[in-house]
Amino acid sequence: MKLRQSRYVPKRNRYTLLKVLDIVMLAALAVMWLGREKLGIAFPDLLIISGFLLLGAVLAAFNRRKDKELRVEDEFLEKMRDEIGKENYSDTSFFFGNDK
Repeated sequence: MKLRQSRYVPKRNRYTLLKVLDIVMLAALAVMWLGREKLGIAFPDLLIISGFLLLGAVLAAFNRRKDKELRVEDEFLEKMRDEIGKENYSDTSFFFGNDK
């Protein structure tokens, strides 16, 4: 059996379409509010559309925040994996907590 020479790093999904659509949705919302008379959109309909678009923007923000938290966690785990095996076991301070 052949062993892996390098550490496996899982590939994270990048939701670039979600980021682009977030910007497009907010721009479309601004255009609809500014040109509601020209577009013929009634005020109650505009409020409903605004609610749906803002809900999408909030969900995208939650996704970005979770992605950032996962990235920080991955960096911490990578650092911990690099430190494994570098401890000095030649003295007993590791086992008994004696500080020198």
